[in-house]
Amino acid sequence: MHIDKIDDPRALKDMIVFMEKGLTLVALVEGMLRSAVMSGIHSIDLSLIIAPALHEYIRGMLVEAGIEFKEGFKEDDPDDGIDYDRDKEKALAMLRNLGEDEDLDPPTEEVEEVKEEEPMMGLMARRQ
Repeated sequence: MHIDKIDDPRALKDMIVFMEKGLTLVALVEGMLRSAVMSGIHSIDLSLIIAPALHEYIRGMLVEAGIEFKEGFKEDDPDDGIDYDRDKEKALAMLRNLGEDEDLDPPTEEVEEVKEEEPMMGLMARRQ
């Protein structure tokens, strides 16, 4: 059932987008399985049994497609600094491309002063 959903071209495109945005493979598989449990398709026990097979199936598809992704295991943590630097460079390049046509200076706005309200003096007002 899960494999049929993954093989759907629209679902595959969405999955690739999520993986490129930084969602880990473990989080994707857990989300799919939780959704199926909540919908009553299968039990939590069955989710624990099929999770490794589903993980490997999706991983194989992503590797074959040449998509960069994070597995989501603790061993992936040392590369987070490298991933951050790579993502930072991509973002800066996107901003430079965007800034060629537009002025990217932040707008200057005047800040209004906020007046303190006078304390309430009614019958039900709290004392300070």
